[in-house]
Amino acid sequence: MMFFLSLATLASLGASSVQDDVIVHRGAAFSIQYPKKNSELQPSSATVPFQLEYRKNSLLRLETERLTQPIDLSDQSFAAIFREVQLERLRQRVDAELEVDRVRNFSWGVGIEFQYYLPDRSGKKDRRDLVCEVVTTFDDTLYRFTHWIPERDLGNVAAPFAQIVESFRPDRPAGRAAAVAHGETSVGASARGFSGSRFEADIATYRRELEQPTQDVAARAELHAKLAEALGWRAYLRTSASQAELQEMRRAAEAALSETPDDVDAHQARAWAAYHENRMVEMEEAVEAAIAIEPDNAENHLLYALWYTFNPERSEAMARQAVAADPGYAAAYYVKAEADRRAGDLGQARVALEEAVELDPGFIEARLRLAELLGESGDAPAALDAYRAAALAAPDDANVRFKYAIALRRAERIDEAIAEYEALLRLDPSLAEVHYNAAVLYLQVRNNPDLAREHFRRFVELDPESQRAPRVRQWLAANPPSK
Repeated sequence: MMFFLSLATLASLGASSVQDDVIVHRGAAFSIQYPKKNSELQPSSATVPFQLEYRKNSLLRLETERLTQPIDLSDQSFAAIFREVQLERLRQRVDAELEVDRVRNFSWGVGIEFQYYLPDRSGKKDRRDLVCEVVTTFDDTLYRFTHWIPERDLGNVAAPFAQIVESFRPDRPAGRAAAVAHGETSVGASARGFSGSRFEADIATYRRELEQPTQDVAARAELHAKLAEALGWRAYLRTSASQAELQEMRRAAEAALSETPDDVDAHQARAWAAYHENRMVEMEEAVEAAIAIEPDNAENHLLYALWYTFNPERSEAMARQAVAADPGYAAAYYVKAEADRRAGDLGQARVALEEAVELDPGFIEARLRLAELLGESGDAPAALDAYRAAALAAPDDANVRFKYAIALRRAERIDEAIAEYEALLRLDPSLAEVHYNAAVLYLQVRNNPDLAREHFRRFVELDPESQRAPRVRQWLAANPPSK
């Protein structure tokens, strides 16, 4: 039986048109076609059924089946057994080596993910399709996504596929996954995703709410503490903060502490502000005060791990305490990996980063750090895979896509690197560095001076003060367009 779902992010993917009984959404590299709504086939939460096609050779399908009993995949024991059953069923259908076999956290909950390559569906020799299956359950219904992407099209097609899978919203979220999705958890920070872009949204929300008049002192104190914490996390993930951001962090922390001096969040806010201003004595005082209030609070131990930056072994030990206090705390694994890396233990750093990504697939900084570490370790294929995964998880992040393109270039996968640069420029034509890199590939590898000239011209227009601009101008002057 075929089943259909709502696309929460459909509006952001492309324009739409209606042709008789078929609706078509078109994007830069894909189209989605589906019949008009059929109330007999859809759950109450769904708005449209769909089928996604790309160049008539890529397809995404969603199927369902009824289970004999409800299965909650947020329970690790159930998830492990369910994965083995699904793996056995897959082996009955497919004879292919698995590229990915894991239990994965999505924005909507827990799923089982398999990836493998099969001969290209077009029948052409020496070409392959990447097949990805994602299986999840809600109550007594099993949902199975399957999508086929030609290997040569991964850079262009996989991002829309990933967006659609992430947009999945089942009828009745159940168990821990639903609680986390709605913030209904006592864990605190670990229930949220960790990435700079997510903290950007949090900061904007807290600023806006603080502008609203209210007489609730405790509520304002909580907002101040959350603002300071979000600013602290963003600065940590960026490895920098402006003077204005540091001052805002300090003011928010001071306001929280003055309004609620016995609240753990207020002391954590003070610790974040002190950390980024390099006032380590004050930071230690704030962390000790927070621990006195809540000894088992995971973020307290994580802040201590940051305080011990000068001592990698001690920092790693404190990060492990944070993990012990909250095994689902993705950020603690990230901090632990940083300590392992400083200590020279790249193996343990890799394990910690893989755990962070497993817990929070949207933790883009962890994905990038994992890719960098794999490159440092000399595992170039795994590094490239990690960059690709980061690009799939953040298809609209130009920095991530740029790093993926550079990794493709280093792997001498020139066609894919060029395709990624061109896709980036469709996202944002004003990226001077992307124009420069694309021009170099067109000139030095593809021997196409015409395309190189166009990208070099845009580069000097966008970044005329670059140190490379004089050389580029000289080349443009010496290589005018052919008549």
